[in-house]
This record gives sequence, C-alpha cells and structure tokens, in this order.
Amino acid sequence: MTNSVRKSRKPQQLWRESLEWITSSGWPTRNEDDVIARTVYEEWIKATNAEWIASGYRDREMLADALENAFRPIRDELAADCLIIIYLFLLEIAGRRDGALHRGRNH
Repeated sequence: MTNSVRKSRKPQQLWRESLEWITSSGWPTRNEDDVIARTVYEEWIKATNAEWIASGYRDREMLADALENAFRPIRDELAADCLIIIYLFLLEIAGRRDGALHRGRNH
C-alpha cells in the first residue's frame, strides 16, 4: 500500500497495532531503532531551538516527518508505521521529562 492510498486510522487503533506489533515481533531491531530515534530527536531539538526560545513551541510534525524519513527506507511498512507511533510517544515523554518540550510552571 502506498502513502497515497494509506487508510486513515484513529490514534487508539494505531497505538493498539503498535503494541501488538511489539508483542508479535519481539521488536528484534530495538537497539538499532533506539539509536536512530535518539539521533533524529537530537537533530530535531537543534533544528527547533530558535523557535523554542522565541515561542516555547517545537514543531512535532517535523519530528514525525524525520522519524518517517529515518524508518521507512529500512523497515517494512508495518514496522515503520509502528516505530513512528512508538517513538513519537516515547520521545514526547522523554522531552517533557528533560524539559525540552515542557517549560516549568510556577503554579
């Protein structure tokens, strides 16, 4: 299935499919995928720093596109779909924890 005819799925369905993929495949490429995702994330943080400093915003679509560009050429369609969803979630959590995606609040 090509991107132009890809069926739209709800976020809950994408998440469920991703978790099912992890369970069924055992995620044999996890160590390599972690390195790839971390590299993409670090490059995205650098690319969006000026925007973050000025507005407190980072373009999440840019991160999603970068993950897609990293995983689509090296993983099959299902694995790439799942990896993009999984890493968008994991990197969002990590970014909030380390302060790169969530500014401290005084209340």
